[in-house]
Amino acid sequence: MTENTFESQIIKSPVPVLAVFWAPWCTACQAVLPAVDRIASSLAGRIKVAKINMEQNPALASRFQVMSVPFMIIFDNGAEKDSMAGAASETDIRKKLVPYH
Repeated sequence: MTENTFESQIIKSPVPVLAVFWAPWCTACQAVLPAVDRIASSLAGRIKVAKINMEQNPALASRFQVMSVPFMIIFDNGAEKDSMAGAASETDIRKKLVPYH
């Protein structure tokens, strides 16, 4: 996911989106990303997962005031609905997504 594709892939998505801001140097991110991948696979077609490298996309990180990673935002119908900061468990992430699928 990049700044150039954000609008078409997240804001205009026909399904809810879990946007995950991460950075390559972030050990907590490395711990969370496999869970995010499992969620993406199991909820394919109902929830879209977008991984956003905040080092490569600083304008997006700034736009959503991402101060630390991992940071997740749930978008539905183009609107920011919920967020999670830190290394949330797969169970906690799934619980946040329940209203959206």
